[in-house]
Amino acid sequence: MTGGSLTKVLDRILTSNAVSYFYIPIGVLALTHVIQRRFQLRMTTFADLFAFILALDLCLIVDHAAVGRINPLFQPYYIPLFVVAWLVSAILLANSIYVQSLISAKTRTAKRYPAERVALCWFFGFVMMSFHLFAVLGG
Repeated sequence: MTGGSLTKVLDRILTSNAVSYFYIPIGVLALTHVIQRRFQLRMTTFADLFAFILALDLCLIVDHAAVGRINPLFQPYYIPLFVVAWLVSAILLANSIYVQSLISAKTRTAKRYPAERVALCWFFGFVMMSFHLFAVLGG
């Protein structure tokens, strides 16, 4: 396969619709599955929600046509806003996974349950959900 034909194949495989509607959701499902298998989730710390929001932010960054569907207040800052939201979502996902590991450690030993950290995960989960609903639907 020559360089030109490989580029054509990649252009057909990596379209913005394919990335937005196939590759990113598959990646989110794989990430959620790995998280759930790794920590045998019993008590949720919103890890699945943060993974979904992470994918949503990535979809919004990749799909430039979505700028018309965004709240008009955010349209001038579309890309920087969702890049920052993606970074915040990644940090919150990492924190949620860490708190989930503390819960798993609690079930194996007699250590204290991390209630404050779980409450923070839930608080930021609701904040991120509210922000995204306002940014995407609030216009």
